Amino acid sequence: MPVASWRDTDAWEQGNRRFHALLAAHAEERIRQTIQRSIDASERYRRIKLQTVPHAREVAEAEHAAILAACRERDIDAAVELLARHLARTALTVITQVAPEYEPTAVRTALRLVTGKANPASSTERR
Repeated sequence: MPVASWRDTDAWEQGNRRFHALLAAHAEERIRQTIQRSIDASERYRRIKLQTVPHAREVAEAEHAAILAACRERDIDAAVELLARHLARTALTVITQVAPEYEPTAVRTALRLVTGKANPASSTERR
């Protein structure tokens, strides 16, 4: 990968970290620390996704825009669902790249718990 692409990935990663940190800015300190540890631990996998999945940045940026719009509209339910779907999409995409034989039951179960839907894709995909 050319050096410029690595720099682009570094810049994108910094923006991504800032976006997710801002989402958690008003959370309790312990929760913010947990989120920060998760962000730190998953950086390697986000980089794999950005470098191997076509249009990964565009998809993530569109998801970020939708989450931000829901936050600005103070639509908590939509923001929570969109964020859960965004994080799950990233996890599922990386799992497919790194360990395609792995069945991500925990990710899918967590998404169902957060969205309260048997098939979380049903409502948000139409937005």
